[in-house]
Amino acid sequence: MKALILNLILAVAVGAIVSVPGSAKAGEYGLIRRLVVFPVLVPEEISDVAEQVWWDMREQLTRDRRFLLASKYFLQKKDVYQPRGALSPADAIILGKLLDAHALVVTYLQKNTLYMVVYSGEDGSLFWKQKLNLHQSIRIPRQLGKAVNALVNDFLASLPYQGFQIVDALIGQSVFEQDGAELSKVEIGKGSQIQVGDPVQWIRLTRVNLEPLFADGGRITVFAEGKVTKVEPQHVLVEVTRAKNKNEINEAELVRFPAELKRLNENMAIEEELKRKISPEFISNEIESVNAQKNANKPLASSLAWIMGMVAYLLLAF
Repeated sequence: MKALILNLILAVAVGAIVSVPGSAKAGEYGLIRRLVVFPVLVPEEISDVAEQVWWDMREQLTRDRRFLLASKYFLQKKDVYQPRGALSPADAIILGKLLDAHALVVTYLQKNTLYMVVYSGEDGSLFWKQKLNLHQSIRIPRQLGKAVNALVNDFLASLPYQGFQIVDALIGQSVFEQDGAELSKVEIGKGSQIQVGDPVQWIRLTRVNLEPLFADGGRITVFAEGKVTKVEPQHVLVEVTRAKNKNEINEAELVRFPAELKRLNENMAIEEELKRKISPEFISNEIESVNAQKNANKPLASSLAWIMGMVAYLLLAF
């Protein structure tokens, strides 16, 4: 009898503790960190120019330290270092698994049009694609570099996030309390213009159709919000002000800075209509202020204290 009562009470206590929402759901797309960029596919007579353009492209993508790019030696070792055109989903999946890549980038010239496509290395779907018509009156070698640079800029502007959640090495957790505020650190790379006071959104990215994910094929859900309190080299300190559940803010979560996103779209997107990246986001109706969550947790703590008190009382009674 004693054991039965104790088991029932402990079951209620454990149930109260673990009844929290789960982590990221299946079908969501996460951080793009490991990137493979294949050489530019062009006619053989301008392959030397394309080789230099490829190196410049790599430098452009690694400048802000947001991506880790596979080296030329690594691609040669895997026997995949070659220019490539459009990939099938099956080819993208095979290459993604072989190279352990989050995303694959191909750039190719068809007649007078330059294409750039980014595929998911996990499921082979389209992340992003764009094309640029070259000038008929200018030799291709003279404009190839600038055209590729413009396409890379457009890809960077299309990314729906400008940072990602990191875990403080000393504290060991994503969200921590300091001077009464809930804080977190977010990696932003180099070269951003994020400022103290800028709004911050933690987002989830899901696919809604077969269009490129970073265009009309994706949907953004905001599950937490905050504001920048301190800017440091390569990362910022953010106060979490509203959240569906602050415990869902885990390492590598996608973080969007609306002001920085607007700047990138205005300065780097190729065409005006391309500045509407991702279909309109929606904010979860379950999101609430962090202070409200603290107050809501007080009754739970009181209940658990009462339950544990009852356990002690029953132990003494029996």
